[in-house]
Amino acid sequence: LAARLDQPVVRDAGQIADAVRTATGTGVPHDRVDALRATAAAGFRLLRVLLARGRSDEVFDVEGLALEPSAWR
Repeated sequence: LAARLDQPVVRDAGQIADAVRTATGTGVPHDRVDALRATAAAGFRLLRVLLARGRSDEVFDVEGLALEPSAWR
């Protein structure tokens, strides 16, 4: 998630203090967070339809979801 938001990614516990210092001066644009939330909601909607084997009212809401990575477009 941090990488998708262009935020520092901490892979080693020793880097936490530096990452916090760097991140405190960096804000995440609300529209990017909203877009990630929308994509997650769409993914869960699709998952619920799949788990219900298509017998869900949400089946009509999954057409045209852009769930593939942007690199594939």
